[in-house]
Amino acid sequence: MKFIPAWNMVLIKPAMTPEKSPGGIVIPDSARVIPDEGIIQSIGPDVTRFKKGERVIYGKYVGMELNIPEVGDGVLLLHETDIYGRIEK
Repeated sequence: MKFIPAWNMVLIKPAMTPEKSPGGIVIPDSARVIPDEGIIQSIGPDVTRFKKGERVIYGKYVGMELNIPEVGDGVLLLHETDIYGRIEK
């Protein structure tokens, strides 16, 4: 089974925030920063600016969190216009 977003929707796997600080202190879930970047997992047919596999930056409080077994827990479904840009190496 494969999830394909509709219209101009994009499925993103957020970058994971570290569980420990550089000094080795465990960071509780309540203190972790909400990620604002991730990797595009799938795109809808009307998406024109981005491709699967690109690393992008998006708004912190946008989209809807989904749990899709093929992709993983905590993926985000958001509009293409909620993405601010891509990160290139």
